[in-house]
Amino acid sequence: MKTSGKALGEDYAKKFTIGDLVSWVEFDYMDYSTGKSQKKTFHGILIGLTAKHSGGREVCFAKVMPNTKDTIMEISVIRIRKFGTI
Repeated sequence: MKTSGKALGEDYAKKFTIGDLVSWVEFDYMDYSTGKSQKKTFHGILIGLTAKHSGGREVCFAKVMPNTKDTIMEISVIRIRKFGTI
């Protein structure tokens, strides 16, 4: 397989600036009786971008400070979206 030598999500990460308000979705649980999954949308502030070796290749991660927790999370950059931009 031929690759460009770039980290997964590197081009997508260029759309973001530190301090952007971002959102992402996490699936909470699966209701097997109905076959539907519950999902929650989270919001936070982008505080950094980094590339790490994961799954046999380089992957871009976003460091996000969620507005509901007092911690810093690392989320694959391809999972986040800008929120509330005009």
